[in-house]
Amino acid sequence: MFQLPSYQKALLLTTVFFVMCSTIWAQDKKDSINFDNPHLEEFAYPFSDLNYISPRFDRVNQNNGTYYNTYLLRTVLTIPHIPLHFRIDLPFATSNASGKAITGLDDISLRSVFVFHQFKRWLSGAALKLIIPTNSNSNIAVGAWQLNPAYGFLHVFRDSKGSFGLTTDYRFSIGSNKYNNPNIKVLGIAPTLDYWGKNSFLGYYPTYTYNFVSKSWVIPFDVEFGYQFVKKWWASVEYIVPMGKNKPFKDEFGIKLRHNFSRAGAILDK
Repeated sequence: MFQLPSYQKALLLTTVFFVMCSTIWAQDKKDSINFDNPHLEEFAYPFSDLNYISPRFDRVNQNNGTYYNTYLLRTVLTIPHIPLHFRIDLPFATSNASGKAITGLDDISLRSVFVFHQFKRWLSGAALKLIIPTNSNSNIAVGAWQLNPAYGFLHVFRDSKGSFGLTTDYRFSIGSNKYNNPNIKVLGIAPTLDYWGKNSFLGYYPTYTYNFVSKSWVIPFDVEFGYQFVKKWWASVEYIVPMGKNKPFKDEFGIKLRHNFSRAGAILDK
């Protein structure tokens, strides 16, 4: 049987997924929901028009005193009148794990997200992320092609005062790894609960992960607060700390900005 190289398999699967997504439209729309909050990034993109850029800084403090800093530019682009969105993450990272600070291009990720069903105030959707190795440095990049499919649902409270939801995903590596790291097989379970104020939000956004290679769970505490400080501009801070016996890192915090340069304020109507 004809065999494709690993990166061509990943690109082929992603192309097929994009084509499938572009044929699916939202259904059973009965309520108008205001989604003027920046944290709806995983699958709930029910807008006829949503485009934004988001520069971010994230720092992971390791248990041995080293750190891993990420400087990321996220861009989300929308196909008009279809609940299909494309997300591009361009990250640079700095790590001192080798004893000195090293900066380089981290692995790039491309993600397509779509909402394929809405019933009253319930939404469900799916996503697929392709992680492209940059092979910049073993202390920064993973060095393997990865795919990350996801599925989830979201319920928005009345008067759009908040939401709760659940998303599951599975991230796995494809083909060989340049740095001879173990294969990646990680299940993610992400329950969410938040409150939306007039110009702010407060949410609990953990992702519980199970690593099938190391056979271990990581259960983090993850809270984020965001505020709209000027029209179309949001700022938020996030803090993450692992709980339980398995603590692969000490803690993590992030600072995010987001500019919505094009957005519709309600659910897609047709």
